[in-house]
Amino acid sequence: MNKIRNRILYYYSSGSPLRYGRKLLYLKHVASFFARKRIADSLANDSKTQAGLRELEESGFLPLGPNESSLYPELEKAANERIKSNVSAKPFASRDYFGQLLQAEDFKTESIFVRFALQEEYLKLASTYFGHVPKLLTVSLLQSKPTEGDWTESQLWHRDYDDSRILKIFVYFTDVTSAKNGPFTYIPAKISKTVKNEFIPRRISDAAMAENGGASHGKAVLGTKGTTFMIDTARCYHQGSRCKDSIRVAYLATFTSMAPLYPALSKIDASTTLSPLEALAVGD
Repeated sequence: MNKIRNRILYYYSSGSPLRYGRKLLYLKHVASFFARKRIADSLANDSKTQAGLRELEESGFLPLGPNESSLYPELEKAANERIKSNVSAKPFASRDYFGQLLQAEDFKTESIFVRFALQEEYLKLASTYFGHVPKLLTVSLLQSKPTEGDWTESQLWHRDYDDSRILKIFVYFTDVTSAKNGPFTYIPAKISKTVKNEFIPRRISDAAMAENGGASHGKAVLGTKGTTFMIDTARCYHQGSRCKDSIRVAYLATFTSMAPLYPALSKIDASTTLSPLEALAVGD
C-alpha cells in the first residue's frame, strides 16, 4: 500500500506534468479568481506596466534598475542590520551553501521586507503578468557562501515547479560584478521551453545544458549593490550562488498564482491594516 501511495505522490510531485490535476482542488476559488482578475485588468492601463508585461512575457526577465524604488533606502538599512548582526544564516532548504538571514518579525506586513514587495508598482506588474492578483508567498534575505567542489542543488540548471508561473523580485545587497560573485544566471523563457528534460524534471549539469543547446543562451545578471530585477523562475532555467571568493546577499520576494499547482502556505503574517490590493496579495 505504501508503494502505491509513494508512486502516486511521485507522479503528482512538484515538477510532474500530472500536477496540473491539482487545479481541480481549487474549483472553490473560482469566484475569488474572477474578482482578482477584474482588479488585475483595471491595473494594466498605463504604458510602463504594459512595457514591463511585454518584456516579462517575451523573456521571463525584467530589469527594474538600481535603487529605483523610494523604499530602497529603508530596505537597504534593514538588510545591512541583518547582515551585520553576525547571526549565522539558517540553512535554506537543507543547503549549507546559502541560508536565510531574516527573523520571524521580518515576515509581518509592517516589515520593510514585506512592504517592499507590496509596492503598487510591483503588484501591478505581477497582477498583469499572472492575469489576476497573485499571492505573495514569502520573502527572503539569502546569504550565499563560497563553495568548493562540484556544484549541487540550485547551483545547477533548473526551473521551479511549484506553479506554472513563479515571479520573483531580486535585489542584490552585495556587488555581483563577476562570475566569482555567484550571479543569478538564467536562460530566456523561449529558449528554456526547448530544453529537454525527463518526465519528472531533474537538475541539469553545465555539460548536459551545453549538449541541450541552452547553455550558450545563459545570461548572468551582473550589477552593483542595489541591482533589482524580476524573473519567472518557473518558465526560465536558472542557477546561481556559485560564489568562489566572496559572500553574496540577495533579497527575494516570491509571487505565485492565487492557487499554485503545488500547494504552499504563505509565510506572510498580515499584522497591519492593508489596502484592498495588498490584502488580496497576502490573503488566500
